[in-house]
Amino acid sequence: MVLEILEHSEAWEQVDDVLTFSHTKVILRDGSRYFYAITDRRYPPSSKIDPSTLNLHPIPISRIRPVFPASYTRAANRLPPNSYVKRPSLLYYGDTKASTDISTLVLREAQICEILAKSPHPNIARYLGCEVEDGVITGLCFERYGDTLFQRVKDAQPIDTVACLRSIKMGIEHLHGLGIVHGDINPHNILSNGDTFVLTDFDSSAREGEVLGLKGGTKGWTEDFETAVYSNDWHGFSMIKGFLHSYASNASPPNASI
Repeated sequence: MVLEILEHSEAWEQVDDVLTFSHTKVILRDGSRYFYAITDRRYPPSSKIDPSTLNLHPIPISRIRPVFPASYTRAANRLPPNSYVKRPSLLYYGDTKASTDISTLVLREAQICEILAKSPHPNIARYLGCEVEDGVITGLCFERYGDTLFQRVKDAQPIDTVACLRSIKMGIEHLHGLGIVHGDINPHNILSNGDTFVLTDFDSSAREGEVLGLKGGTKGWTEDFETAVYSNDWHGFSMIKGFLHSYASNASPPNASI
Protein backbone atom coordinates (compact mmCIF):
# COMPACT_ATOMS: atom_id res chain seq x y z
CA MET A 1 0.00 0.00 0.00
CA VAL A 2 1.41 3.36 -1.08
CA LEU A 3 -0.56 6.07 0.69
CA GLU A 4 -0.65 9.64 -0.55
CA ILE A 5 -1.76 12.49 1.72
CA LEU A 6 -4.33 14.47 -0.28
CA GLU A 7 -5.37 17.06 2.27
CA HIS A 8 -5.62 17.66 5.99
CA SER A 9 -7.22 20.25 8.22
CA GLU A 10 -7.56 21.10 11.89
CA ALA A 11 -10.97 21.15 13.60
CA TRP A 12 -11.68 23.49 16.50
CA GLU A 13 -14.58 23.74 18.94
CA GLN A 14 -15.89 26.03 21.64
CA VAL A 15 -15.16 24.76 25.16
CA ASP A 16 -16.41 27.06 27.93
CA ASP A 17 -16.43 29.94 25.44
CA VAL A 18 -12.82 29.25 24.50
CA LEU A 19 -11.89 28.15 20.97
CA THR A 20 -10.02 24.88 21.51
CA PHE A 21 -8.25 22.48 19.15
CA SER A 22 -10.30 19.31 18.69
CA HIS A 23 -8.52 17.11 16.12
CA THR A 24 -6.84 16.92 12.75
CA LYS A 25 -8.58 15.17 9.88
CA VAL A 26 -6.48 13.63 7.12
CA ILE A 27 -7.59 12.40 3.68
CA LEU A 28 -5.42 9.75 2.01
CA ARG A 29 -5.40 7.82 -1.25
CA ASP A 30 -3.92 4.53 -2.39
CA GLY A 31 -4.53 4.33 -6.12
CA SER A 32 -8.32 4.38 -6.53
CA ARG A 33 -8.97 3.75 -2.83
CA TYR A 34 -9.63 6.58 -0.39
CA PHE A 35 -9.36 6.79 3.39
CA TYR A 36 -9.80 9.29 6.18
CA ALA A 37 -8.18 9.43 9.60
CA ILE A 38 -8.75 11.51 12.71
CA THR A 39 -5.89 12.22 15.09
CA ASP A 40 -5.40 14.38 18.17
CA ARG A 41 -2.02 15.52 16.84
CA ARG A 42 -1.32 18.89 15.27
CA TYR A 43 0.99 19.18 12.28
CA PRO A 44 3.00 22.32 11.49
CA PRO A 45 2.71 23.39 7.82
CA SER A 46 6.22 22.20 7.01
CA SER A 47 5.90 18.81 8.71
CA LYS A 48 5.18 15.49 7.00
CA ILE A 49 2.42 13.18 8.17
CA ASP A 50 3.40 9.54 8.57
CA PRO A 51 0.42 7.44 7.36
CA SER A 52 1.59 4.46 9.45
CA THR A 53 0.74 6.39 12.62
CA LEU A 54 -2.90 6.88 11.58
CA ASN A 55 -6.00 4.77 12.14
CA LEU A 56 -7.45 4.59 8.62
CA HIS A 57 -11.16 4.43 7.77
CA PRO A 58 -12.09 3.47 4.19
CA ILE A 59 -14.29 5.80 2.15
CA PRO A 60 -16.53 3.76 -0.18
CA ILE A 61 -15.93 4.91 -3.76
CA SER A 62 -19.68 4.73 -4.44
CA ARG A 63 -20.17 7.46 -1.82
CA ILE A 64 -17.87 9.96 -3.50
CA ARG A 65 -17.80 9.07 -7.22
CA PRO A 66 -21.13 8.62 -9.04
CA VAL A 67 -21.42 6.35 -12.08
CA PHE A 68 -21.13 8.41 -15.27
CA PRO A 69 -24.45 8.37 -17.18
CA ALA A 70 -23.84 7.59 -20.85
CA SER A 71 -26.14 10.45 -21.91
CA TYR A 72 -24.04 13.08 -20.11
CA THR A 73 -21.22 15.10 -21.65
CA ARG A 74 -17.76 13.62 -21.23
CA ALA A 75 -15.02 16.25 -21.04
CA ALA A 76 -12.11 16.06 -23.44
CA ASN A 77 -9.10 14.11 -22.22
CA ARG A 78 -7.00 17.20 -22.82
CA LEU A 79 -8.84 20.22 -21.53
CA PRO A 80 -7.99 23.70 -22.85
CA PRO A 81 -5.58 25.70 -20.66
CA ASN A 82 -8.33 28.12 -19.59
CA SER A 83 -10.34 25.39 -17.86
CA TYR A 84 -11.01 24.35 -14.28
CA VAL A 85 -11.98 20.97 -12.80
CA LYS A 86 -14.23 21.13 -9.76
CA ARG A 87 -13.57 18.16 -7.48
CA PRO A 88 -15.30 17.82 -4.11
CA SER A 89 -13.17 18.10 -0.99
CA LEU A 90 -13.33 14.97 1.17
CA LEU A 91 -12.27 16.75 4.36
CA TYR A 92 -15.82 16.83 5.70
CA TYR A 93 -16.67 13.25 4.77
CA GLY A 94 -18.51 11.61 7.67
CA ASP A 95 -19.21 14.85 9.54
CA THR A 96 -22.84 15.10 8.40
CA LYS A 97 -25.36 13.08 6.41
CA ALA A 98 -24.67 15.18 3.32
CA SER A 99 -20.94 14.64 3.62
CA THR A 100 -21.32 10.85 3.40
CA ASP A 101 -23.22 11.01 0.12
CA ILE A 102 -20.99 13.23 -1.98
CA SER A 103 -21.76 11.21 -5.12
CA THR A 104 -25.40 12.32 -5.02
CA LEU A 105 -24.35 15.98 -4.81
CA VAL A 106 -21.93 15.59 -7.72
CA LEU A 107 -24.50 13.83 -9.89
CA ARG A 108 -27.17 16.43 -9.11
CA GLU A 109 -24.84 19.27 -10.06
CA ALA A 110 -23.88 17.44 -13.27
CA GLN A 111 -27.57 17.07 -14.12
CA ILE A 112 -28.13 20.82 -13.71
CA CYS A 113 -25.02 21.59 -15.76
CA GLU A 114 -26.22 19.35 -18.58
CA ILE A 115 -29.39 21.46 -18.77
CA LEU A 116 -27.38 24.70 -18.73
CA ALA A 117 -25.06 23.46 -21.48
CA LYS A 118 -28.04 23.24 -23.83
CA SER A 119 -28.91 26.90 -23.13
CA PRO A 120 -25.62 28.79 -22.68
CA HIS A 121 -25.62 32.33 -21.33
CA PRO A 122 -22.77 34.87 -20.90
CA ASN A 123 -23.55 35.22 -17.19
CA ILE A 124 -23.55 31.49 -16.44
CA ALA A 125 -20.27 29.58 -16.06
CA ARG A 126 -19.58 27.49 -19.17
CA TYR A 127 -19.71 23.76 -18.46
CA LEU A 128 -17.29 21.54 -20.42
CA GLY A 129 -18.47 18.13 -19.26
CA CYS A 130 -17.60 15.45 -16.72
CA GLU A 131 -14.11 14.24 -15.92
CA VAL A 132 -14.42 10.44 -15.98
CA GLU A 133 -12.12 7.68 -14.74
CA ASP A 134 -13.02 3.98 -14.70
CA GLY A 135 -16.64 4.79 -15.47
CA VAL A 136 -17.23 7.20 -12.58
CA ILE A 137 -17.34 11.00 -12.39
CA THR A 138 -14.25 12.40 -10.68
CA GLY A 139 -14.89 16.07 -11.40
CA LEU A 140 -16.94 18.63 -13.31
CA CYS A 141 -15.12 20.76 -15.87
CA PHE A 142 -15.73 24.45 -16.49
CA GLU A 143 -14.16 27.36 -18.29
CA ARG A 144 -11.79 29.19 -15.96
CA TYR A 145 -12.71 32.72 -14.94
CA GLY A 146 -11.18 35.41 -12.74
CA ASP A 147 -11.47 36.13 -9.03
CA THR A 148 -14.66 35.70 -7.07
CA LEU A 149 -16.68 38.80 -6.24
CA PHE A 150 -15.74 38.22 -2.61
CA GLN A 151 -12.03 38.29 -3.47
CA ARG A 152 -12.45 41.39 -5.63
CA VAL A 153 -14.05 43.23 -2.73
CA LYS A 154 -11.56 41.89 -0.18
CA ASP A 155 -8.65 43.08 -2.33
CA ALA A 156 -10.34 46.44 -2.98
CA GLN A 157 -10.20 45.87 -6.73
CA PRO A 158 -12.22 48.30 -8.87
CA ILE A 159 -15.74 47.06 -9.58
CA ASP A 160 -18.47 48.59 -11.71
CA THR A 161 -21.23 47.79 -9.22
CA VAL A 162 -24.02 48.60 -11.67
CA ALA A 163 -22.59 46.26 -14.31
CA CYS A 164 -21.93 43.63 -11.65
CA LEU A 165 -25.51 43.65 -10.38
CA ARG A 166 -26.81 43.63 -13.95
CA SER A 167 -24.70 40.54 -14.71
CA ILE A 168 -25.96 38.71 -11.63
CA LYS A 169 -29.57 39.66 -12.32
CA MET A 170 -29.38 38.46 -15.92
CA GLY A 171 -27.79 35.20 -14.81
CA ILE A 172 -30.53 34.58 -12.26
CA GLU A 173 -33.25 35.44 -14.77
CA HIS A 174 -31.76 32.99 -17.27
CA LEU A 175 -31.77 30.20 -14.69
CA HIS A 176 -35.35 30.96 -13.71
CA GLY A 177 -36.35 30.96 -17.37
CA LEU A 178 -35.12 27.36 -17.49
CA GLY A 179 -37.06 26.52 -14.34
CA ILE A 180 -33.90 26.30 -12.21
CA VAL A 181 -33.26 27.84 -8.80
CA HIS A 182 -29.56 28.50 -8.12
CA GLY A 183 -30.06 28.17 -4.38
CA ASP A 184 -26.76 29.69 -3.23
CA ILE A 185 -26.31 33.25 -4.48
CA ASN A 186 -23.35 34.66 -2.55
CA PRO A 187 -20.10 36.51 -3.43
CA HIS A 188 -18.05 33.30 -3.45
CA ASN A 189 -20.22 31.87 -6.24
CA ILE A 190 -19.87 34.86 -8.56
CA LEU A 191 -16.78 35.01 -10.76
CA SER A 192 -15.36 37.95 -12.69
CA ASN A 193 -15.13 37.68 -16.46
CA GLY A 194 -13.56 40.83 -17.81
CA ASP A 195 -16.06 43.62 -17.22
CA THR A 196 -18.90 41.23 -16.42
CA PHE A 197 -19.60 38.46 -13.91
CA VAL A 198 -20.88 34.89 -14.10
CA LEU A 199 -22.76 32.62 -11.70
CA THR A 200 -21.09 29.34 -10.80
CA ASP A 201 -21.33 26.49 -8.26
CA PHE A 202 -24.58 24.64 -8.92
CA ASP A 203 -24.49 21.97 -6.20
CA SER A 204 -27.37 23.69 -4.38
CA SER A 205 -29.40 24.13 -7.57
CA ALA A 206 -32.67 22.36 -8.31
CA ARG A 207 -35.83 22.61 -10.36
CA GLU A 208 -38.30 25.15 -8.99
CA GLY A 209 -40.63 23.45 -6.53
CA GLU A 210 -38.37 20.44 -5.88
CA VAL A 211 -37.74 19.36 -2.32
CA LEU A 212 -34.07 19.96 -1.66
CA GLY A 213 -31.74 17.10 -0.94
CA LEU A 214 -28.53 17.15 1.04
CA LYS A 215 -27.28 20.66 0.39
CA GLY A 216 -28.90 24.04 0.07
CA GLY A 217 -27.41 27.49 0.39
CA THR A 218 -24.83 29.21 2.57
CA LYS A 219 -25.53 30.41 6.09
CA GLY A 220 -25.78 34.18 6.23
CA TRP A 221 -26.60 34.54 2.54
CA THR A 222 -29.61 32.31 1.98
CA GLU A 223 -32.79 31.87 3.97
CA ASP A 224 -33.60 28.51 5.54
CA PHE A 225 -35.71 26.64 3.02
CA GLU A 226 -36.54 23.03 2.18
CA THR A 227 -37.97 23.61 -1.29
CA ALA A 228 -36.29 25.28 -4.27
CA VAL A 229 -38.03 28.63 -4.76
CA TYR A 230 -37.13 31.57 -6.98
CA SER A 231 -37.51 34.03 -4.10
CA ASN A 232 -34.47 32.58 -2.37
CA ASP A 233 -32.27 33.64 -5.28
CA TRP A 234 -33.68 37.15 -5.10
CA HIS A 235 -32.99 37.19 -1.36
CA GLY A 236 -29.37 36.38 -2.18
CA PHE A 237 -29.38 39.10 -4.83
CA SER A 238 -30.57 41.67 -2.27
CA MET A 239 -27.77 40.56 0.06
CA ILE A 240 -25.28 41.10 -2.77
CA LYS A 241 -26.65 44.62 -3.21
CA GLY A 242 -25.92 45.35 0.44
CA PHE A 243 -22.49 43.76 0.13
CA LEU A 244 -21.60 45.99 -2.83
CA HIS A 245 -23.12 49.07 -1.21
CA SER A 246 -20.82 48.58 1.77
CA TYR A 247 -17.90 48.16 -0.63
CA ALA A 248 -18.80 51.36 -2.49
CA SER A 249 -19.11 53.18 0.84
CA ASN A 250 -15.68 51.96 1.97
CA ALA A 251 -17.27 50.12 4.86
CA SER A 252 -16.66 46.57 6.03
CA PRO A 253 -18.84 44.35 3.83
CA PRO A 254 -21.53 42.36 5.64
CA ASN A 255 -20.94 38.65 6.18
CA ALA A 256 -17.39 39.07 4.86
CA SER A 257 -16.14 36.26 7.07
CA ILE A 258 -17.96 33.42 5.31
